Amino acid sequence: MSERQDFRDEELTAYLDEEADASLRDRIDLAKQSDSVLLARLQQLEIDRAQLRDAFGGLLGHAPEPPAFLSQQQTEQPAARRYIIGLAACAAVMMFVGVGIGWMASESRLQDWKTAAATYHMLYVEETLASVSIAPGEQSDQLARVSNALKREIRSDSLNGVAGLDYKRAQVLGYEGNPIVQLAFLTSDGVPIALCITKTGDPQTEVTASRYSGLNAVVWAKDGYEFIVLGDTSANRLLDFGRHFQSSL
Repeated sequence: MSERQDFRDEELTAYLDEEADASLRDRIDLAKQSDSVLLARLQQLEIDRAQLRDAFGGLLGHAPEPPAFLSQQQTEQPAARRYIIGLAACAAVMMFVGVGIGWMASESRLQDWKTAAATYHMLYVEETLASVSIAPGEQSDQLARVSNALKREIRSDSLNGVAGLDYKRAQVLGYEGNPIVQLAFLTSDGVPIALCITKTGDPQTEVTASRYSGLNAVVWAKDGYEFIVLGDTSANRLLDFGRHFQSSL
């Protein structure tokens, strides 16, 4: 198994912009084949870049008209006047760039591990889990591994026997150096569902409906851990699943 590589956002952005050198491009291409977290980061960066383009388009569409003295033909101005006009134009551009950066900063505050988990889960289809079948011994080994990573026991009886859900597998993901446990299920009508857990230290909260990366979700916090249940299904259905797991885990 190849060792996992950590790429900076600047490197991934250069890759998406087709500005990465051949060595970096080859390393990312190779890592994508086995690193699901890297795939999720690339997809989220692509979403962020699209949002930035949309934001700048809206800003420019509402840009104020320049003062009248800047609208005079530059060809009729002496060099000093043209220099001043150039500086004013640059200042206007920087103003809109600043607004755009501020907008992106506020958006970034909304991006957290739950968004990354949802972006990853968006790649799941019924076929991803339909053929997954693990023996009881392997299931116990998986749950022991994820419990150790999470420092919290995850018991099989908390996952099996949930009405309308077929438990499939457990795996350890990560976000900004923190482990995230993903528990995957398939509903009776073939909808992939993910229960993700990470330690945050947040105070206890009740199960609440939300949306991340276009998916319905329910979130809650308990005993210093944060939980999210995701899936392309109704919010009410996810609330039922979430309430069950809140009481059983």
